[in-house]
Amino acid sequence: MKSRLSFTLLAIVAILALLLSSCTQVTPAPTATSPALTPTSAPATLTLTATPALDAISQLDPTGQSILLWHASSQQSGEVLQALVEDFNNKNEWKIKVKAEFIGGNYNDVFKRLQAAIASGETPNVAVAYGNQAAVYDQADAVLNLDPYVNSTKYGLSEEDRKDIFASFVNSDRHPKLGNKLLGFPLNRSMELMYYNADVLKELGFAGPPQTWDEFLAVCKAAKEKKDLPCYAARPSASTFAGWVFSRGGEMIGQDGKQVLFGSQAGLDSLTFLKTLLDNGYAYQGSGNLWDQADFGIGKTVFTFSSSANLSSYRAAVEEGGKFNWSVSYFPRSTPQIVTVIHGPSLSVFRAKKREQQLASWLFIRWFTERDQTAKWAIAANSFPVRGSAAESPEFKAYAEKNREFQKAFEWVQYGKVEPQMAEWNAVRTIIQDAVAAVIQGADPKAALDKAVTDANTALTPR
Repeated sequence: MKSRLSFTLLAIVAILALLLSSCTQVTPAPTATSPALTPTSAPATLTLTATPALDAISQLDPTGQSILLWHASSQQSGEVLQALVEDFNNKNEWKIKVKAEFIGGNYNDVFKRLQAAIASGETPNVAVAYGNQAAVYDQADAVLNLDPYVNSTKYGLSEEDRKDIFASFVNSDRHPKLGNKLLGFPLNRSMELMYYNADVLKELGFAGPPQTWDEFLAVCKAAKEKKDLPCYAARPSASTFAGWVFSRGGEMIGQDGKQVLFGSQAGLDSLTFLKTLLDNGYAYQGSGNLWDQADFGIGKTVFTFSSSANLSSYRAAVEEGGKFNWSVSYFPRSTPQIVTVIHGPSLSVFRAKKREQQLASWLFIRWFTERDQTAKWAIAANSFPVRGSAAESPEFKAYAEKNREFQKAFEWVQYGKVEPQMAEWNAVRTIIQDAVAAVIQGADPKAALDKAVTDANTALTPR
């Protein structure tokens, strides 16, 4: 009886031991290929490969949205723009519809209309704008920072896109004084160029365009002495002045945007050089609209400085006038590296009642700046595309082959610098232009420059 009881007790103990062992989790010893979990490891119900939450922009659906675009493109470029808009409307996967509306023949027309539209609360969804104009819109909190759209997981730019788009073009739409916000996206870009009469240079014994300002002066002296020909048609221009300063190693403004820097030696040397040309009869000022372009076309001057956007106009002027060989170059310089001034309009997105409309606006911009579209637009606008890959477009290749001056200039995009992109720069540009005009009229270069610096710093001072 006792042995049977003992056996029964042993059996119960064995069963209890088995039950207890089944409730105890045994952690295997770590091995070289399977590291042990730490005491803070995530619970077994969570996976280590969980998909992160989408950003706010990526969660939106722009399907069926309608947006309004304000632009300043007329004639051929306006027709190309309208064709591109219709192409987008017919092909985009979200069935977004864009309506393009012509506002005026220049960007200042659009600027004025937008200021009125902001005051009334009736803005378009997208509009062309220069960087300093976009900064004005930002002061009214009317324009969007595009960084969240560019960086959107679903709707943003890929790594391939980022490598293809010219960084200097995009950076020209960034505003350090406004928290480095991206207030637009490049529509196209142009650059300041030196136009020159190649036949005259050859006659004077020069193998090519001047590479330094001393060489420029030597050409002017030879043109005056040997042909009694003025070498430079002097037209006041803030962008040309910026090119003179950059080519001498100077800057236009400090990084904080609080003080101008063009009052440096580079700025003084630029205006003093202009005065030297004028005093020696090497430079002159004409009158009328585009007078310098017209004078160049009939062979009245050796050099002018103007935008690459005017290449076709210069070509037409020469064909109608002097019919001589001509070309373009970057500015003469004292810097080791080539320097060019890049400028041009961008597309800004305005605040809308529906975030989906804002996204639709960005998607139109993203599409418009893809390779084939930016190539077509660049040809129509006589400007540079925003992507390097556009050069491989058959249409762009054919255009570049027929327009060698354009092709040359496009190779210098990598050397581009931009003027300051801030709201106050509109006023500063006028101040600079007035200073250049004063020197052309006989003012002392240092006095004109000092006044421009004082007036410009006043314009930059917060009120």
